[in-house]
Amino acid sequence: MKKLQGFVSGISFRAINVFSLIFLTPLQLSTLGLDGYGLFILLLTFFGFGGILDLGFSQIAVKYYSVHETLDLEKKITLNLMFLLLSASAFVLSTIFGVISIYFNLLTFDITLILIFACSLFMKIFLQKFIVQLTALELFHQVNKVNFFGFIVRQSLPIILVSFYVDATVSILSSIILSLMLQYLFIRKSKVLSVFFTDVTWRNCDLIFMKKVMREAFNIFIVQLNGEAALHADKLIISSILGLKLLAIYNLAYIVTARMNDIGFLIASLHFPELNRLVNESNIDEIKKNLHSAFVYTFLLGFIFLLLFNLFGDSLLKVWLGSPELELFTITQLLLIGAFIGLVSWSSSNFLISTSHEGYVAKVTTISTVFSVSLCWVLTKHHGITGAAVSWTLGYAFLAGLVAMRARLEYVKLRQCA
Repeated sequence: MKKLQGFVSGISFRAINVFSLIFLTPLQLSTLGLDGYGLFILLLTFFGFGGILDLGFSQIAVKYYSVHETLDLEKKITLNLMFLLLSASAFVLSTIFGVISIYFNLLTFDITLILIFACSLFMKIFLQKFIVQLTALELFHQVNKVNFFGFIVRQSLPIILVSFYVDATVSILSSIILSLMLQYLFIRKSKVLSVFFTDVTWRNCDLIFMKKVMREAFNIFIVQLNGEAALHADKLIISSILGLKLLAIYNLAYIVTARMNDIGFLIASLHFPELNRLVNESNIDEIKKNLHSAFVYTFLLGFIFLLLFNLFGDSLLKVWLGSPELELFTITQLLLIGAFIGLVSWSSSNFLISTSHEGYVAKVTTISTVFSVSLCWVLTKHHGITGAAVSWTLGYAFLAGLVAMRARLEYVKLRQCA
């Protein structure tokens, strides 16, 4: 029931986010002006990218918080302390980056605004601790509500503040800070998180456990970096070889394809906390049920999405974009095939992480990224935008195959040991 509620609320809030943006974007443009809106997007981009400063720790924290009953006090203290240290590191690194950017005239902000933005990143990483804990307890609906609440405040508050003649930059940064504060107060009302509350002190910190968690988190961080590289490298190659027009077509196709990835990410995330507990208990039968459920729902919904796009996608693209380029429908079909094959990688990767094989996931994502980017360069030069789409599909299929085969092998080993 928790998974179903989490899935429905996740899909619902994503849909509401899209419609909210459709409604709020014209208001943001008219209120902030073109320059102000550009600044707004820039700051939100930095704010979003700042999430990577958790260095992969959030996903590993879900793994351990989901079995919190088996953790001793020192390990709970260590996890809480690591979130505090990462938050402080995010503040320091973003401040240094801001000061360097000002010095070399890359940014026109003054130091006060840089410090305010650095504070927002500190709060973002610190708030992530509570999001992770709610996820570990499978309170997905609350997670979705908290994220949606912050999204609406960040998107709408600048419009209100600027209408009262507050400076655009101050309005945007204030909305980010206030949204995080309100999200924190909203979460603190939840009594269920009391199982995680401990005194954070160095004296009771388990340094051996901290090193283990840092090593695991680093592998997840490598996976995240490879994901960012794979996400943007193909677009840079297309723009340099084929130009901006074909890049725009490819990006529109990717926007549609990303919805297929949303299915894989959402369902894998809903099954991840329970999967960690089952692996910790070595409950093979329930692990099989968990993975079977994840794969069935992922591929069922993915197949429905793929089928609907093939039947109605051309007409929907014309309604959405007016008169789209002829290549758009074909390119989107190619990318969707890759995304559909790649659905297997989401739950397979989570299973490998649950069984402490983060290092393998990091290695194969690195290999897959190099393979995909190299193939993209070759095929784009010889076959244009179609070649770029084929390279993305083959790269994703290559990654999915490597991850799925290793996950199958580890599952067999786990069954033999049980």
